[in-house]
Amino acid sequence: MIGLLLWSALASATTFQGSASLSELAQRSQAVVRGVVVETSTQQRGRNLETRYTIAVEDALAGDVAEEVSVTLPGGHLNGLTQRVNGVPLWTPGDDVIVFVPRPGEPISLRGIFSVQAEQIIDPLVHRAAYVPLTVPDLGALLDR
Repeated sequence: MIGLLLWSALASATTFQGSASLSELAQRSQAVVRGVVVETSTQQRGRNLETRYTIAVEDALAGDVAEEVSVTLPGGHLNGLTQRVNGVPLWTPGDDVIVFVPRPGEPISLRGIFSVQAEQIIDPLVHRAAYVPLTVPDLGALLDR
């Protein structure tokens, strides 16, 4: 499914705010997975909401993981209230996602969460007007799969 393409030039050029490249982010992660959100659970923590997303892993792009992974992100929907955090997607069950799963005890990097639409990776931290899409096969090649 994930093809290997010529992407070494883009590997060094693809960076996020804060200078971590995708390959550097992958090295600091337990795994990189593509999957489908199967469950969400939002809780209130003080004045803020946080949502735990359970993701059924369809493809481990890097590393080894179980059949499901869970990540907790700021924001969410609870009791008619919606809290959005800039750069953080609000996923719903059925959403196609890519997550750089943090190592145990490490926080998730907001630079490692993406939505997938029509095989294009949507980075919530990048302004659409300046966005150059990265495809799932491109990411697979970038991660040296």
